[in-house]
Amino acid sequence: SSVIGRMAGAAYETRDDGFFLEILRGLERMDPMWDSFLERLKSGSTADIAPSKPDERVLSNLLWYLIMRHLPKAFGDGDYSGWIRFCLFCAEALRRILRRSDPSETEDIARMFSAEVEYSEENTYLLHDMLSVLTQ
Repeated sequence: SSVIGRMAGAAYETRDDGFFLEILRGLERMDPMWDSFLERLKSGSTADIAPSKPDERVLSNLLWYLIMRHLPKAFGDGDYSGWIRFCLFCAEALRRILRRSDPSETEDIARMFSAEVEYSEENTYLLHDMLSVLTQ
């Protein structure tokens, strides 16, 4: 079992892909191309490629990046569990999108995810707050 599977799976194992799709669709859109990646989370999605297993090293690195980037926000607001929940959600959402993607798209997907979620402070805090309500 993978690092992401163990950590994010524990937090989100009962959630289907639609849960991730609806939350991510609720954020302000920075790039319309992102919608094409989100469509892969739809139930019964008929992506052009067969489901694949994302590189666990890449997923582990993404999770560590998310933790290093976002956990320090808890030093200011004291919401350590909320920011961990945010990081795990992001890592699991990426894992689910990547498993329905060609491995050559990994870098583009990570870049677009970052632009959509991380580089919009409004989206970052909106996602954090939504997760606090939805996953209590």
